[in-house]
Amino acid sequence: MRQQRRLALTVLLALTLQVPAFAQVRENRITIIVGWAPGGALDKLARLVARRWSERDGIPVVVENKAGANGMIGADFVAKSAPDGRTILFDQSSMLLHTFMRQKVPFNPADMLSVTKLVILPHVLVVNAQLPYKTAAEFLAAARASPGKFNFSTPGPGSAQQLVVEQFARGVGIKLQHIPYKGGAPAMLAAAIGEVQVSAVSLATTLPFIESGRVRALAVDAPERLEALPNVLTYGELGIKDISRVWFGAFLPPGTPAEVVRQINEGIVGVLKEPGVIEAIRKDGFQMVANSPEEFAAENVLETKSGEKMVRELNIRLD
Repeated sequence: MRQQRRLALTVLLALTLQVPAFAQVRENRITIIVGWAPGGALDKLARLVARRWSERDGIPVVVENKAGANGMIGADFVAKSAPDGRTILFDQSSMLLHTFMRQKVPFNPADMLSVTKLVILPHVLVVNAQLPYKTAAEFLAAARASPGKFNFSTPGPGSAQQLVVEQFARGVGIKLQHIPYKGGAPAMLAAAIGEVQVSAVSLATTLPFIESGRVRALAVDAPERLEALPNVLTYGELGIKDISRVWFGAFLPPGTPAEVVRQINEGIVGVLKEPGVIEAIRKDGFQMVANSPEEFAAENVLETKSGEKMVRELNIRLD
């Protein structure tokens, strides 16, 4: 009898060790870390994915915000988390560029494992509605006449949104002063209440403020005019041909097994391709990507190289 029990225990242990890592993950909570304040476009997308993933697969998926330092606090937390698939980073494209804007970065962005590029998103350049400028041409004329007079808010120092606005300003020949906040929602609120004159965050965050008349849209960084703002010019129509596009992506800690990366990719991409999620993404002006880990990783290698050049040309240093 004792030998039979010992044999049974040995077999059970062997089977347990053979269970794929993600199968063990399914029995535990998955946490999506967002390194930005609640209420912004990335936070909204993360909560949509988490809710549908939980409902579909029966896995507890939650979102936790760890805002600060241009998303670096959240990214560093994930980078140092256990590589078991239970902690996922949702971040924006500027995550790749931390080391080019700061001397000290507590983790290496290049070591993070690419899971999938979630979406590409348009941003809307707006002014406080109390200002007299009705069109982009009127605002640009005022900005050129008074270099440095206008402040603009973004979700944070060194954020992808700052990079886009700095590229815009260089392209149209104006100078704006950057005022960073801790997320897209606080940045847009600052423009709405007049703490700053200008802002540029996602359409999803901006549109309610435009519709309520608190800010006025001047231009969008999209290849074509947006369905929600058909009368608002694109940056291209203002003569700017080279603007980097902002995207959101999912990452895992270094050392995560390839099979776990694949399973997490399948879980997230499966949610993104649901009809209801596609419709929600479309309404927010997002362009869904939902690619493979290999495709996303290859894109990030190229974008890191081009991003380093852009940061140096714009002379953005955060320390």
